[in-house]
Amino acid sequence: GVFHQTSGNANLGTNLTASSNVRIDAGTFAGRGNIAGNFYNNGLSSAGAPLGLITGKSWTNSATGSIRFELGGTNPGTNFDQFRLSGPATVNGTADLALLNGFVPVPGNTFTCIVTTARSGVFTNLTFSGGYEFSALYTPTTVVFRAENALPVVNLTVLNGNTQLVCTPFKLLATASDVGGTITNISVLQDGTTIANANSGSTTATGESDFPLDVTFVAQAIDDQGGKSYATQTVSLNTSLWARLVSISLFSAERIFSSAGAESAAFCA
Repeated sequence: GVFHQTSGNANLGTNLTASSNVRIDAGTFAGRGNIAGNFYNNGLSSAGAPLGLITGKSWTNSATGSIRFELGGTNPGTNFDQFRLSGPATVNGTADLALLNGFVPVPGNTFTCIVTTARSGVFTNLTFSGGYEFSALYTPTTVVFRAENALPVVNLTVLNGNTQLVCTPFKLLATASDVGGTITNISVLQDGTTIANANSGSTTATGESDFPLDVTFVAQAIDDQGGKSYATQTVSLNTSLWARLVSISLFSAERIFSSAGAESAAFCA
C-alpha cells in the first residue's frame, strides 16, 4: 500500500523498501533503499541514514517541501546522499545541504544529488549547514551542487560576562577566520546600529545602555569571496543598588517636574 506520513518522524535506516508510493505531507522522513512507486515530499525528507542512496520511480518536491542532502565525501550514494530515479523528477521548494563527519569540500567539488530521466523545475531556496556555500547546477537529467566558498567562522564574546550594569560601558570582542580565504571586514552591531568596524579579522566594540533591558549584539564577518557569517550575543542590563536609588530619586523628580510642566529626567544622570 501507500506510505502516507502526516506527522512525526520516520527514520527507516537502511531498510527502506516501499512496494508502492510514498507521500510525506508533514514531519520528517529519512532512509536509504528503494521506493517502487512515486515519492512525493511536502515535509522534510532526506536520502540516507544518515548517508545513502534512494532509488525509485519518480520524485516530486512541492513548493513547501524541503529535502536535505548530507555530504560526507565525494562518492555518490556512499559519502553523500543521492536520489537515482528511473522516471522524472519535479524540483521545487528548498534544498538544504549539510556537511557530515568533519568533511570540508574543496571549492569546485560537485555533488550529483539527483539523477533522473527528465528533470523539471528548480529549487527556489538553498540553505546551508556546516559553513559552506553551494550553487545549484541543473541539467535535463540531473541536479548538481557545486562547492563555492568556505564561509567565515565568526565569534563574539562579551568581556566580563553577559550581565552588565546600566550606564556602564562594557567591551565586546569579535574575531573571525576563514579556511579558504581572507577576512576583509568584521563589524559589531548593537540593535542594528554599527558600533565597531574593521577591515581585518578582529575588532573590539564598546556597548552601553541607559535603561535596564536585554540588548542584542551581532558580529558580521565578510570574506574575500563575499561570504558572510554572523554571531549573536544577548546582554542583560541590570541596575546596581546605587542606580536604583538614583532611579527612585529621578522618578520623584520627574513627577515634580511633570506636574510643573518641565521635561522628564533621564535615567542616567
